[in-house]
Amino acid sequence: MAAETPARRGRLNGRTWTLVALLAALTAVVVWQFAARELSGSTDYDTMAQKLLKLGPKLIAITMGGEGCLMARAEKISHVPSFKVNVVDTTGAGDAFMGGLSYALLQGSGDNLSKCEGWDDERVGRFANACAALCCTKVGARAMSRLPEVNALIGGR
Repeated sequence: MAAETPARRGRLNGRTWTLVALLAALTAVVVWQFAARELSGSTDYDTMAQKLLKLGPKLIAITMGGEGCLMARAEKISHVPSFKVNVVDTTGAGDAFMGGLSYALLQGSGDNLSKCEGWDDERVGRFANACAALCCTKVGARAMSRLPEVNALIGGR
């Protein structure tokens, strides 16, 4: 697997780690589609997610730009479509997605993100996609939306 090459090594807390070792220690991993392709050696999204899940995380989210995102756990893979909006500027869309994903994962999960007993993965992905889509309708990296705007976009689907 590509992740085990020397270029994938780094230092953390005075120790050398491979990316694979770090992934094994994480509960949730969010990767861009091209990084998922490089790490997994696959071009199929489901296969990418399955290979990344085998490295240890409980949740894999793959961002796919205008195609939406993929949310994957060992028991289920969900393809969550993007929202169709009038795109003005994509700067900050990834940050908006991450903020939306973080917020959504914390809804009802308490201290146990590995179960995420609040929202199901489709709802989490839909919320994160909505945050990213709304960011794209404005100019600049600070074009984040407020919760009522996000809920309005989701409700209008």
